[in-house]
Order: sequence, then structure tokens, then C-alpha cells
Amino acid sequence: SEPRTETFFESRESPRKRRRYELKKQRQPWTEEEKRLFIEGLERHGRDWKAIRETLNTKTLDQIRSHAQKHFLKVENRLENGDGTS
Repeated sequence: SEPRTETFFESRESPRKRRRYELKKQRQPWTEEEKRLFIEGLERHGRDWKAIRETLNTKTLDQIRSHAQKHFLKVENRLENGDGTS
């Protein structure tokens, strides 16, 4: 039989192992109050997620960062579409 050749993925060694994703808190939709507190924290602290978490203690740092990413995408889309409303 022919000698077996390694595929691209078999021959590469991963430079780092991926950490297993663990759900730290049950996912809950953001309430209007949490959204308001997030915006206030963003205005007061900028992108200091830890400071925002002090105000918004119902969400983890990862949840706040994820929400911020989505928030900035929405703002960017509004600006591109000429809709400056919030």
C-alpha cells in the first residue's frame, strides 16, 4: 500500500491549547435598566470595563465586553446609514 501522508492539520502543532468555554452565569437578556447603566458607565469611564462592572454588577466582564462590541457595531451602522439617533 501507499505510504500515508499527513494532512495539513495533522502536521501542524497548535501554538497554544484552547481553553474550554465555561458558562459562568446563566445568560439573561439585558434589561432596559442594565442597558441604561451600561451607557452611563461608558460615558463616565470610557472603555474601562472593570469600572463599568462596578456599576453594573449583574453582568460579568465578558458579558460587558460582548455587549460593548455589539453596541459599537450598532452605533457604527447608524452612522453609516445616516441615522444619528440612539
